[in-house]
Amino acid sequence: MRKTIVIVASLAGVVGSMTAAASAYEGPRWYVGPARATTPAEGFAQGVAAVLRARGEAALDASLAARHRAEAQRIAIENQRLQARVFAEIQQTHRERRAAERAHRPSGADLMRLARENAPRRLSPGELHAVTGKITWPVLLREEMYRTPRMIIEAIFARRAVQKTLSADDLAGVRGAAETMLDGLRQQIRQVAAADFMASKNFLASLVYESRLPPT
Repeated sequence: MRKTIVIVASLAGVVGSMTAAASAYEGPRWYVGPARATTPAEGFAQGVAAVLRARGEAALDASLAARHRAEAQRIAIENQRLQARVFAEIQQTHRERRAAERAHRPSGADLMRLARENAPRRLSPGELHAVTGKITWPVLLREEMYRTPRMIIEAIFARRAVQKTLSADDLAGVRGAAETMLDGLRQQIRQVAAADFMASKNFLASLVYESRLPPT
């Protein structure tokens, strides 16, 4: 009986020693999440702090969101103003161009003057006889290759000398015959002198121009 008591006492001492040692050894400490309150007052204080922290974070988020909205609105307004300014500048450019075009638009008198200035010269009496309608051709156009269109034009101008005017068919006949002779000149351009080519070309243009006018 006495031995049993001694063994139990010894075991109790060992367990006590182990418990004390475990209590004395702190070892590494691991924390997960915030520390728990140990008293009601500490818990209340932590709750108040959490509420204030949440309110502060919410206020900061709201402030940042408001700032972002304000910035977006400012950029949108600037874009609208820029578009309006660009549109106004384009409209002003169009108005200025139209005004310039109106300012430089030639009048009827100007057009008539330009037409007279650019018109072929009228043939002299030595080149086209007003009474008989006889045509004195340039040397180059007297060649045999131009005989047929030459005869067509001479017949029409002979009628013009009598009738003082030409029909639409006669005007078309003069233009067609003159174009035929001009095509022949283009084929000879490398074989004839440049001065003779230009003189013959201008003579044909004057003949067509004369066909639209009454004889003088």
